[in-house]
Amino acid sequence: MDQEKGQDWQVESHTVPVSYHNTGFTAGMYKNEDIIQALELFRDRDEGTLVQDVLNEVGEVGTPSPFVSTTLCLPYALWKAERLQRGQPNDRVRIAVIRTAAVSRDSFIALKLLPRSVRPHDEDWERCYNYANSFQEVLVPIQIGPSSIVGSILWEGVQDMMLPRWFLTGDPDSEPLSRTNYGGYRIQRFFEDVRRRFDSEAVSCDDAKSDARRLAFFLVDSWLSECLNSTANKEEFMSQTAETVTALAYDIVRWPSLEFKGRYSVDCTARSWSLPAIESSLTDEVISHLTIRWNEFRTLALRKELRDFVDRGRSILQELNDLGDDTGDLGDQLNQLNI
Repeated sequence: MDQEKGQDWQVESHTVPVSYHNTGFTAGMYKNEDIIQALELFRDRDEGTLVQDVLNEVGEVGTPSPFVSTTLCLPYALWKAERLQRGQPNDRVRIAVIRTAAVSRDSFIALKLLPRSVRPHDEDWERCYNYANSFQEVLVPIQIGPSSIVGSILWEGVQDMMLPRWFLTGDPDSEPLSRTNYGGYRIQRFFEDVRRRFDSEAVSCDDAKSDARRLAFFLVDSWLSECLNSTANKEEFMSQTAETVTALAYDIVRWPSLEFKGRYSVDCTARSWSLPAIESSLTDEVISHLTIRWNEFRTLALRKELRDFVDRGRSILQELNDLGDDTGDLGDQLNQLNI
């Protein structure tokens, strides 16, 4: 994935040692520290300490971490959210969408510091290597600021109505595939089943694009509302949102087409799709939907302005009448606006 244009995913719950507040996500090691000072200290760490920090984070050792862990792999984010929700049913698990290009320049793909050749016979090292490789884990030191976060949605809202059809079982209840108990190699088998859904359900490219676009808009709905209220015109709104929403929808729809190696590898029909054509089509569709949303927003805003104008006009007319001034047919003209 192009890390400059794509999205990171972060799964948040009370069981994850990362704190979220109005300043974004902060790593557990630094939740009570000055962020600027913490970043300076982090940059002074020697490579050996950094590698051990990565091993602890990827291996889920449980010690306070200097990183906020994210993933470039959407299926892993969905699988992890389901696993956390099932283990803590009263918890409010959320999935956050993060613009990769907007996070700290110190962020890196975990696999970069876990080359297999370093400890070829170390089982723990091999396990962490495979984990980081499968889940495309991206580690962000210290903090992810709020400007990088374009969506934070409760998992229960996603799983109940917004999952693409290839993440659902084929039974009448259409539960998320991530609820299936796979036993050993569960995440790999989950990936396998997701791809099999394309062939068993004959998911077309148009269906996949539609599902991806719907989920993308759902994930960033609150952010889009903020953009609508903060932009001065349609051009500014489109420039702030179109590329991000398109990239998000594209990341969702392209995943089944990516090469999947290993014991549970499955080749599905999505591999034959033309990704450039899909991206171009999604761009047009996203722009069309954003235009509709802008037009609806401006229509409501202008109608409110007009109502306020008429109400103010009537108040002025009443005051003029009280002063004995003849306002003629101005009152009738205001009433004809039928606001």
